Amino acid sequence: MKKVTYLLLVMFATILLTTSCEKDDVITPEEETEVPIITLEEFVGYWNFIQSEYNGETYTSCEDVENDPNVDFNSLIVDLDIELVPSNYIVDFNCYLDWLHHCTPSGIIGDHINGYDNMSTLDEKNNTFNLGNDIVFKILEYNKTTKRLIAKMIEPQESEYSPVGATYTWQKYIL
Repeated sequence: MKKVTYLLLVMFATILLTTSCEKDDVITPEEETEVPIITLEEFVGYWNFIQSEYNGETYTSCEDVENDPNVDFNSLIVDLDIELVPSNYIVDFNCYLDWLHHCTPSGIIGDHINGYDNMSTLDEKNNTFNLGNDIVFKILEYNKTTKRLIAKMIEPQESEYSPVGATYTWQKYIL
């Protein structure tokens, strides 16, 4: 019986000596950084529109938009031509939208945007890009093999021209 008491006393003393009254060091996780889905070099170029999805509907042509009485957006169907800003320009954006093709009542038209007036920026850290000052897309996926880009419009507020929440799929045009 004395041996059991002595053994329990030794175990209790060991536990008491190894336990600290100090708070444990708080281990903070390292800041999570997103891996760029697409680089600026990959983003620059002509992007052919494949489809957009908005409010449960899929749009692949101007006719789809025109035949849907619930949609009044002319920006659900867009081709993009993204150009790199020349290195000798000192600006706070890294690319610009040179051409924009979109639906109108008379069909698809191409608008030559006045180059640097429609500044754009690819934010590789946050996987977003903007067109002009107010339209922002979150990049969801980019397949480096097929050159297919999927992005969701997240800003500005929804309006006649901005279907916020619409998901777009583009295919990069390769010569």
